[in-house]
Amino acid sequence: MYVTIGLGLWLLGDIFWCVYIGNGLEPFPSIADLWYLLGYVFLGIGFVMTRNEESQKLSKKLKLSGLAFLAIISMLVIYFGIFQAYDAEASFMANAINLIYGGSDLFLLYLLALLCMQAVEYRGAKFFWPWAILGLAMFSMLAGDVIYAMVSNVYTSGANMEVLADILFGVSYILFAFGFVRMNRIIS
Repeated sequence: MYVTIGLGLWLLGDIFWCVYIGNGLEPFPSIADLWYLLGYVFLGIGFVMTRNEESQKLSKKLKLSGLAFLAIISMLVIYFGIFQAYDAEASFMANAINLIYGGSDLFLLYLLALLCMQAVEYRGAKFFWPWAILGLAMFSMLAGDVIYAMVSNVYTSGANMEVLADILFGVSYILFAFGFVRMNRIIS
């Protein structure tokens, strides 16, 4: 339920974003960001509520490989999503929002990685693929947000990096839908 609300809030953010663009207004920062950021809260609650206590008992090998993956992703996000994305000419609010997006994406990716590991170790392979697909969706969203943060000052110019960010956002939504469909087939 919380995950659905979170994705619905992201949809609301996209609607406001499109309204801003359609009316020739600067879409960032705007009210659209409020809906996007609220979506992260509900997604986080939903993912936390899904894990169970068994995830604390993961094998050392699985924990180490998961930690290595997350450490590499974290370093990339910190470098590209924070250091490279900082724009001295942008407002404090714009820089802060970009930072929050990268950090929120990373947090949700951590939770999804934990759920994938938990699915492998305790719930069997049938739950692994839906969680893995949702993890890829979050990774795609994270990559899009990092690219957007790096080019947000020229985002509406239609250059290659902006198009890539939009493609990654679209792929993310498609993967979220596919992951939830797979999850529903297993549960039903």
